[in-house]
Amino acid sequence: MGEDTKNYRDHLKERLAAEIRKQARFADVMVYSVYDLNMPEEGPVVFDQYERKQLINPDDIPIDMDFEGIGVWYICFRQGDTFSVRHILLKRTHGRFTHQQTGVFEGFWEDWPRYVAEDKWVKSAMLHN
Repeated sequence: MGEDTKNYRDHLKERLAAEIRKQARFADVMVYSVYDLNMPEEGPVVFDQYERKQLINPDDIPIDMDFEGIGVWYICFRQGDTFSVRHILLKRTHGRFTHQQTGVFEGFWEDWPRYVAEDKWVKSAMLHN
């Protein structure tokens, strides 16, 4: 891999991390999880949750782009009994990003924990391994 390619990839990772932090600054909750592609039924091998008070200064939150598998950031905004979440999914295999998706989902706040734990969107991406 040439130095220019490495610099370009590092620059893209930095820009994506900056965008995640920018969006998280106004969120009520942010969750970062990583799934191992070799163990699709096991659930996340990393699960970090950040509450609003931690997100006021999101520059202090580590944004890890050097995982292997599927990394997902859930950036959640609560509106009373409902929520909307922006999710960013990156699939990384053999040190390279091979797939990415973003999306928005809305639901009832009482369903938020189940939504993150049973995210069918992530499971679908894992099946396309």
